[in-house]
Amino acid sequence: MSPNESNNVQPVHVLPDFEDSSPENNKLLLAEEQAKSEKKNSTFFTCFNYAGVIVMVIGTILVSIAVYIGYSYQNNKIVVQVKEFSDKLILLNNTFFAEKTVHFIPKIKEPIFSREFSRAIKTMQSCNIQKQLMWYFYGESGIGKTTMLQVVLQELNPQTYIYVNLESGNSWKDIGIKLKLISVQEEATDFVIFHTLRDYLEIMKEQCPIIVIDGANRNPEITNKFIAFWRDVSCSGRPFGLLMLSSDGVAAQSISLGGGRVTLNELSPSNEFAREFLKAEFGIEDSALVLEIINITGNNIIYMQKVERMSDGQVDLLGLEKLVRKDIHFHLDELQKKERAYKYFKKLVKVLLFEPEKSEVILATIPAKQAQIIFSSNLLRKGEYDYTFQNSAVERFFRKDHSKLKLET
Repeated sequence: MSPNESNNVQPVHVLPDFEDSSPENNKLLLAEEQAKSEKKNSTFFTCFNYAGVIVMVIGTILVSIAVYIGYSYQNNKIVVQVKEFSDKLILLNNTFFAEKTVHFIPKIKEPIFSREFSRAIKTMQSCNIQKQLMWYFYGESGIGKTTMLQVVLQELNPQTYIYVNLESGNSWKDIGIKLKLISVQEEATDFVIFHTLRDYLEIMKEQCPIIVIDGANRNPEITNKFIAFWRDVSCSGRPFGLLMLSSDGVAAQSISLGGGRVTLNELSPSNEFAREFLKAEFGIEDSALVLEIINITGNNIIYMQKVERMSDGQVDLLGLEKLVRKDIHFHLDELQKKERAYKYFKKLVKVLLFEPEKSEVILATIPAKQAQIIFSSNLLRKGEYDYTFQNSAVERFFRKDHSKLKLET
């Protein structure tokens, strides 16, 4: 090796032997290790700081995205809900204003029914909470209540009303469909229906919309909910008219929910209507014959429609009475299947026949459930405080055959 090469060689730092435990070597080792450790720690914390910053940035971005998505979802949800709610209001408005068609116009109109329905509708249109805004009409089936109500509605044509034909098996989904709020594929609850109605009534409170429920007795639960809704909404300054029609022989037990606001009105066909009907349908004008037909049929239009003439042109009164008695027997046989109710029924009939002045007293002793069965039999009907026979035909039947009922038992 040349001297020049020897002079260019850099000194090599050699770590002390680990086996050498001299103080000098330990100091060198500690110094070296400390330097390495500081360098390592410095590198670690530098990397850690960079990683922390990156994590924080990513976390902030993710949180921002989550907040944005949540906010967007919430906004979209609100928009969807508002749109659905708005759509339902439009659908309900269309139902209220839709043209209603009467499919059958009777030749003869019952003047009493026409007068009472007209009075109720005109009163409700005033939209005065101090006046009668909730009406309950009831009477036996088949006397033309529904037909006359539809005729009066068409004649008066209140601008905003809904007609609901209530059935015994109806659910709130069925009501939603009848109100045209939903399709058959959708579901509805009483909350959805009444929430929509409430807000619609707020918009239309100056016009006092009318809700007509036909067959109110067929589904007391739904009828009760509408009565309770009427009380809640009308007392809150959003009045509307509620007209209920019942084919039962008893005023609904639920009318007490109206808190004295329900106007109860019993409907019975008049002799005037019977005379006009027999004249128009069968050309019968003889006063004595008309009176006899009225006594047999009790002015029930279903019975009067069964009037027939024999080969000699005479009215078959005997055949007519047999048809009427057969129908009454059918209802009586059905009631006999309810033994407990039938037992109370016989007591009621006995009082009507022999001690009518005690009718109110005996009525108070009949359990509510049994009374409902009895007054749904189409044989007796209940007023607000007392009761009577469904019509003169039923009374005639029991006066002739009361001994067969064994009323004393």
